[in-house]
Amino acid sequence: MIYLNTRMASTLFAFGIFFTLSCAQLGLTSSDEEQVYTSTEYEQQLEQVSEELTRNPGDAELEKKKAEILASIAANTSVPDQRNAIYANLRELGDTQILRDGESQPEIDNLIRTAWTNEQSEGVRLLQQEQDDMSDHTFGTVISHFENAITLNPDSLNTYSLLANTYYRHGDFNDAIHTLERSLERSQAAKPQIREKLAYLYLESGDIESSIELYTSLVDENPGDAHIRHGLANAHILDMNHAKAIEILRPLTEQYNTRYEYHEALASQLYFRFAEQAGTILQENESPSDEDAQLLIMMLEEADSIFETLSGVLPFHEEQKLRTATFYKNSAAMLNRLSTFADGEIREGFYAMHQDFLDKALPAWEALAENHPENIDYIRALIDVYSELGMDDDAESLKRSYNL
Repeated sequence: MIYLNTRMASTLFAFGIFFTLSCAQLGLTSSDEEQVYTSTEYEQQLEQVSEELTRNPGDAELEKKKAEILASIAANTSVPDQRNAIYANLRELGDTQILRDGESQPEIDNLIRTAWTNEQSEGVRLLQQEQDDMSDHTFGTVISHFENAITLNPDSLNTYSLLANTYYRHGDFNDAIHTLERSLERSQAAKPQIREKLAYLYLESGDIESSIELYTSLVDENPGDAHIRHGLANAHILDMNHAKAIEILRPLTEQYNTRYEYHEALASQLYFRFAEQAGTILQENESPSDEDAQLLIMMLEEADSIFETLSGVLPFHEEQKLRTATFYKNSAAMLNRLSTFADGEIREGFYAMHQDFLDKALPAWEALAENHPENIDYIRALIDVYSELGMDDDAESLKRSYNL
């Protein structure tokens, strides 16, 4: 059977589905010969069997006959969204039997399963057919196929996932979220992949609080899943909670040494955490304690080590080189400011690291400027580094070259 949960069945209806039928003739194949019926004849057949069921409630053969008529009507209704009411009637037949007998007839189950397979398969086919640029017409048709499949089998998490993917591809984040929330209402024991997808959609839509809550629950249940842990780190990053992000990213870098995206994310979060704490110290307008100064230096040293490693394994990666150059330049500027508030050895430590980071920033900015001479932002950054290092002739020469 394709159902998972028992649902309360509503009163069966006999006539409501006929607004979906046109006046055109529809084909229905019997075991003996092909017969042709109009929508009126279908209505008459359905009315007749429904009346017989009223007189003989619970008659399995009559229920089977009604299900066959409904399935035939659906099969001969060409517009997908016009089949939904028919499928709802068919699904209710199966549910009524489940409530009464604990299970539905295999024949009715098979009709429902066949229709569900056809609807889902056609939706998937259309998705694959227009992978790059889905037209609005195709989008609406795919949605109808998957909604039909859900009506037939409301417990299929796979169908909810496909429907959510379709909405997501079309840019309808709220509908995608609502679809996955519907799936969780059907089954609280949903697969982690469904809940992870929902956590990601919350994050994409800006609902960071819900994303963190769901990711945290998933991590607790699946502590070994690196992808989910990375998702939670991303949520904390967007929430500007750099300490929490570092707490998650550091063990990920230790566990997956060659996943450089983890290392780069950790280095960036270490810088932002450093800048956050340094900003607090600067606002207090007094010399930092030895403990605070040591913590700041340790964060920068760890980030420095990561960026040096990344420069070795990704030497021609422009985005990584830009992040490295920016890290050293911005860190040097912040260290210089800190040194003006610090005393004694703390001041010397900050200033020494400031000089060291400027020296490391220089080749990175020179490489970026050389490879992209049209990028004025790179040129201005290089001029700033030259000036900070006291290389005034180089700074002036570059200014003249670009008429700055």
